[in-house]
Amino acid sequence: MRDMYKAMSSVAKTHALVSLGLSTFVPNGDNAYHVYNFNLLLQEQNTHLVNPASISFLAQNGFDLGKQALQGIRYFSGPNPMPLESRSASINIEGELVRKVLFAMIQAKKPIVVHNGLFDLAYLYQSFFGPLPDSYESFVFDLTGMFPAGVYDTKFIAEKLIPGTASYLAYLYHKSERDQRVRRDQGDEALAVKLTKILLYEKSDVETKRKIQPKKKQDKTKSDPKRTEEVEKKQYKPYCEHFAAFGHCMFNDRCRRSHDINFILDCQEKEASESSAEPEAKEAGPDAQQNGKRKRVDEENAHPSKILKALNINPKKVP
Repeated sequence: MRDMYKAMSSVAKTHALVSLGLSTFVPNGDNAYHVYNFNLLLQEQNTHLVNPASISFLAQNGFDLGKQALQGIRYFSGPNPMPLESRSASINIEGELVRKVLFAMIQAKKPIVVHNGLFDLAYLYQSFFGPLPDSYESFVFDLTGMFPAGVYDTKFIAEKLIPGTASYLAYLYHKSERDQRVRRDQGDEALAVKLTKILLYEKSDVETKRKIQPKKKQDKTKSDPKRTEEVEKKQYKPYCEHFAAFGHCMFNDRCRRSHDINFILDCQEKEASESSAEPEAKEAGPDAQQNGKRKRVDEENAHPSKILKALNINPKKVP
């Protein structure tokens, strides 16, 4: 983990945030909440590196780079912007507004929820609080002080509760939605969510028009043709397995197989029902044997950074 943190820290110090998404949950009666979503386009004014592959990925997935360049909230990274005579007053004001929002989150002492968010937290720290600590232990200690009610990562939770399943956000949302629908149909307690804009992957024209059919390979052997066809049908999957597992595909719209998450879930449910008829015992691998045996953060190296002290945040000791 220490090596991973060093790599993440190096990237966060040399690259920039382009957007910040926040959602606030306000209680509305028993077990109900109003959710307000905010998306802030950001434009760091410090000199920083830009990865062409990342820019291409953002553009292909609908991110408006032109809007970000023209309307993004301008800010200088770090907790203390330089004097006004050295920097534009308007830029300082824009960046300070974002800092006030983040400090309000800290002062509220509410739990925060992220998805695969360690990198996001590192970027926020570097951009709006100060230089990242040298050690992973100090970074964790600072986060504990900033958010004493806890930081919950839904990707980590999903992988622990449902090991072996895909854990990217859109997949988890649609799968959970189906699971909750089944619970409601069975009369059990279930979570109901009403969104003004549902998380969906838009189908490309190519994907919408085509109907994928399994290819019939020529039987070059003297084996039973019917048996060969049955094996091919079992092995063939009409959806992109890489997209199903990770939420992206290097071929994008050129991929011959489906990227539609609901279609993927339909296929996986069918696969699960068919395989349940012939259950196979699987031995626990080395990863499973190590489950729950990770070492705690080294408390001897866990201490607040100078930045956290300067921000007048009193962290609690890591439990």
